[in-house]
Amino acid sequence: MVPTLPWHLKLASLSWVHSHFYASQFLQLIKILPEKPPWSLVQQKVESLLFLGPKVRWDQVEQLERELCQLLQNAGQLVCPLDQEFPIRLQNKEKAPALLSYLGKSVWNHNTSLAVVGARKMESESKVWMNRELRGALSRSSCCVISGGALGVDQESHRLALRSGCPTVVVLPSGLLNPYPNSIKSLCEVILARGGGILSGFSPFSQVKPHHFYRRNHLLAQLSDCLLLVQAARRSGSHMSALMAMEQGLDVGVVPGHPSQTGFLANLDLIHDGARVVRQSADIQSMIS
Repeated sequence: MVPTLPWHLKLASLSWVHSHFYASQFLQLIKILPEKPPWSLVQQKVESLLFLGPKVRWDQVEQLERELCQLLQNAGQLVCPLDQEFPIRLQNKEKAPALLSYLGKSVWNHNTSLAVVGARKMESESKVWMNRELRGALSRSSCCVISGGALGVDQESHRLALRSGCPTVVVLPSGLLNPYPNSIKSLCEVILARGGGILSGFSPFSQVKPHHFYRRNHLLAQLSDCLLLVQAARRSGSHMSALMAMEQGLDVGVVPGHPSQTGFLANLDLIHDGARVVRQSADIQSMIS
């Protein structure tokens, strides 16, 4: 028998049905609802709001509830702003999701969170630098490393966190039951076994779509205290993540590159715009200390 979700999780799932339903709207609704309202009253209050109104597809909410219950049966967890496991750093953040799903432990609420982003096709020098300088900083820290699980810099940062004994979180651009990319599956198993977490802002079976990367990168920046950009071309996803972090006032550290290397031009642009230059492990430590 498939269980029924509590009304507050069902309400929070509107963030996956309606593009303008965020954690802030969820909390506004909570204030005008009784402690344990019937679902019919919740629907009535939602439909009375101008920013939602009659545009909500309630049939999609019903279908999504079945998917979310399936996720729970597969060891997944759901969190909304009412839960202790909901990321503390998302509180009062603009356009924060009202519902997240995850596997593993909610390590994003412990210690300092360092986002690490960069190119999928990173230069060999970048990998050498990461294994020497980033690993050196992590080995002297207990910070949580957050990245997107993509090939290249992302997956290398997760591996270095594991080798250094730091918790790490993969923020997926797809659903938990349909992880992207495929190459992340075996790494995710290790991360979960070592006490890390796999987090998603999308419905459980959601396939990756182009606009998902923007939303994933936005969430990744929101979850972090500071961000390290290892290598990025202009207008790349990693470049966008760093810009989002700077807009939020986060400490953004950037590994410098040579102007003739197109794969590092975003790095130089960000340094020109005020990002911190990161040369060695001591520079990273000053960000996460």
